[in-house]
Amino acid sequence: MALFDFLKQSNDPFEKLMVKVCPGMFDQKSYRLLDVEVPDDKRKKPIVKTSGCSYSRRVTISKEYQICKYLVTQAQWKAIMGEGFNMSKVRGDDLPVTNVSYEDIMQFIKKLNKLSGKRYRLPTEAEWMWAAMGANKDKDQGIWAGCDKEEKLGDYAWYEKNSENKPHPVGKKKPNELGLYDMSGNVWECCQDFYKEELGNDPVIDPVEAKAKSNYHVARGGCYYWGKDYLMIQRHKRTASSGLCEIGYAYFTYESRDFFGFRLAL
Repeated sequence: MALFDFLKQSNDPFEKLMVKVCPGMFDQKSYRLLDVEVPDDKRKKPIVKTSGCSYSRRVTISKEYQICKYLVTQAQWKAIMGEGFNMSKVRGDDLPVTNVSYEDIMQFIKKLNKLSGKRYRLPTEAEWMWAAMGANKDKDQGIWAGCDKEEKLGDYAWYEKNSENKPHPVGKKKPNELGLYDMSGNVWECCQDFYKEELGNDPVIDPVEAKAKSNYHVARGGCYYWGKDYLMIQRHKRTASSGLCEIGYAYFTYESRDFFGFRLAL
């Protein structure tokens, strides 16, 4: 039986793909990186000025939750939404579904929950980060998901250096410590939270940012089109001639995007 036919007959194509994530605590940070100062003497190394953290808050994940080991694929999307609702520009059953809006995702989850009788949802940004770190007992595990050395990043992630500017089938790179694939790279992953630039320094429990002045949702993990900085687990800020920008996240709006997808939580 073909993969799509099997998924179409199942009330819950994600039942055996969910990974349990234990409770825990971690530091959610945003580092500010200033412009590089190039010395007059070209034999000397450039100097990167830093101003430390913009914010750092202690996050507690108080309850066990589940997160899918893979990004939602086009086969899974079609099994729930129907063949005609796949708007991904690069087609393939094992490719992550893309070119979806936040509203599209909510419709998918609503239909999936009706079929499965469960309460699937998007992960919060904090849940995404904790899972990307490998839920490693209070220790930040790696700069990227499963990896802390740039020379090894290509083993774990599809990004600008190795993707040939296109998405790739899920699960083809190495997983992180929890067995989660593509947490860094391939396509951006939409989270529950609305975007808030400054998260403050107060400790929080199970945070999820409510709607603010915009309709922007947080997306994490980076994608095939972006460089290594955007794949980082922690947020980073950098100054440039155009002003301060934050990297490690992206805006996910109600409009469609070719390089945005999602991963389910439960």
